[in-house]
This record gives sequence, C-alpha cells and structure tokens, in this order.
Amino acid sequence: MAEKKENNSNFDIKDLNQYFDLIKKYCLKILKLDPQTYFFIVPGVLLLVGLLPVPILYFAILRIYLFVSALVLTYKFYSDEKDNVYAGIFAGIAIIYNPIFFIEFGNNEINTGPIIFVLTVALFVLGYKRIKE
Repeated sequence: MAEKKENNSNFDIKDLNQYFDLIKKYCLKILKLDPQTYFFIVPGVLLLVGLLPVPILYFAILRIYLFVSALVLTYKFYSDEKDNVYAGIFAGIAIIYNPIFFIEFGNNEINTGPIIFVLTVALFVLGYKRIKE
C-alpha cells in the first residue's frame, strides 16, 4: 500500500516571507504547466459553456480563470517564442477579463457578451495553432 506523503515543513502564520515564498513556488509551477491543456482548451470550453444560461457566479470564476490564463500565455509567448503580437493579444484579453475592474459587455438594447466570448474563443484557437507551430 502506498504511503501518503505529508508536508512536514513548519509554517509560521505570522511570517509574511513564507507566504511570498509559497506564492512564488506555486506561480513557478503554473508557468511550467502544459499550456495546451490548461491555458487553451479549458478556457475555450469554459467560454462555450458561458454561452448557455449559467449563474452570475460562473462568470466571476470565468473572469478569474481567463485572466490568469491570458497572463500566463502572454508570458509564454513573450519569453519562449518572442512573439510580441500574440503576447499583445493575450495581454488585451487579460485586460478585458480582469476580475478587479469590470468591463460591461453590452447595454440594455444589445447584448455583446456572446460575441465577445466567440471572438475570445477564436483568439484562443489562433494562439493554440501558433504554439503548435
């Protein structure tokens, strides 16, 4: 039977440096993930589900996930391939879907949310094709 590995390191709740070290550790792990699965396919599927009638909480979670995915892809395109066009595209997506300053998609007469979602899916597909090259 396999034994469960426990985290035996001592963590002081009052020490902020340990929090920053932990955040840095997990951010570096995120940047090493396979970008094709977590940062292209999952956001595309989540955006397509967002076209269905879903609760408002789903859109809040979707904004956070798309924001993080777009930031990671911006970093990947800029650092790995030195492709500034796609880095700029995904930086724009990060700005549009940022969870802090909400940008409304539409008004009372026209709902532009689904159009923005479809365009974002198309940009993720183009980025996926670019990273496969």
